[in-house]
Order: sequence, then C-alpha cells, then structure tokens
Amino acid sequence: MQESEIFLIARKLPEAEQEAYLKEACAGNVELLSDVKELLAVYQRQKKPESTAIYLRNQETQQIPKAVPVIDRFVMQRVIGQGGMGTVYLAEQQEPVKRQVAIKLIRAEYAFPDIVARFQQEQQTLALMDHPNIARVYDAGI
Repeated sequence: MQESEIFLIARKLPEAEQEAYLKEACAGNVELLSDVKELLAVYQRQKKPESTAIYLRNQETQQIPKAVPVIDRFVMQRVIGQGGMGTVYLAEQQEPVKRQVAIKLIRAEYAFPDIVARFQQEQQTLALMDHPNIARVYDAGI
C-alpha cells in the first residue's frame, strides 16, 4: 500500500486505533510508518480535510517530499496546469471508485464571491455538456 492510501484510511480511525493499524499496514517499513505519522500530524493540526497538506516521495528521484493537497477522497498526483487564479491537478479519486480525475482549485486569495460565482457557473456549464473533447464533471464543491 502507498503512504497516501494508508493515510486516508488511518485519518478516519479513532486515534486509539491508528497505531495498531499503522503497524500492520506499514509491515515493518520504518520510513513508511514515519511518513504516514507525519501526514497524520499535519492533518490533525489542520483539522480541515480541505487544507490538509500531505507529503509524497518522488519515487523516481528520491527527492525531499513536496507538499501535495488531499481533498476529501482525492489525492493530488501532480500539477497539470496553472493559471492566474488557480491550479489544475491530476488526482486519484479514492472513493467510491478509484480513477484518475482532474481537479481545478481556485487560489484562496481569489475566492471572492463574484469569482466563486463564475467558477460555479463554469461547473454548471461543463456539467450540461456531453462531448468527447470536453471534460466531464463528476463532482463539484467548495
């Protein structure tokens, strides 16, 4: 199991049950256990799933972990686009099905009511379209 999967399960468990789960899920991998515990510590400090920062290792270069957001049941994999008001991530939806999706996030400093309204109008417009070259909307929210 990857650290993001272990983290997503562990964060839903009562704190009293987390340690036993982590030992079993990490199966003696001390580095993995440490990384997941770090994720849980950040999560507990934030107390908001929407703003939780998790750290994922770059498996190819073994670089220092970089902050990647986790939003509810979505784990951001990498940035696939960036504009003046936000970022689009390639993400993996964890529940109710596992699949790759794109998630567009507005930068916090641009979350004014008129910009949020325009973003919601974009969501509605895309949700009504059905074409192979236009993104499908699976979910939307704030």
